[in-house]
Amino acid sequence: MGAYAPVSWVSEHDLKKIEKGIINPALDGLKNSGHPFIGVLYPGLKFSSYDQRVLKFNARFGDPETQVYMRLLETDLLDIIEACVNKELKKIKISWKPGFAVCVVLVSANYPEAQSESVPIYGLEKAKNFRSDCFSCRNQEK
Repeated sequence: MGAYAPVSWVSEHDLKKIEKGIINPALDGLKNSGHPFIGVLYPGLKFSSYDQRVLKFNARFGDPETQVYMRLLETDLLDIIEACVNKELKKIKISWKPGFAVCVVLVSANYPEAQSESVPIYGLEKAKNFRSDCFSCRNQEK
């Protein structure tokens, strides 16, 4: 499994529509019920040719999605979290690096329901010789 960002086929119009039709109503509903939300809210959405539907909401960072976001986030995550805790998020400018990021995760068959143990992974020696612009590769070269 894996993730990539940015998602080029999601337009600014789509993002505004999702914010207005999904995110804001969810946050308003929590606030109106006496439970204002502060933190990470990850909506799992399904896109069709005419709209977006919510599959799930997670109040946590998603994996592997977060790994690509963290590669592109220019603003220090700690600054963002502190601004949330202090209810000052509107005061902080969240900046993103240009470019893209990809994360590929190797998982056992039947993940996440049943995980296999002691399954050999082949090709690691060949992968060690692969060089890219990934953070872990740059750290290994130092």
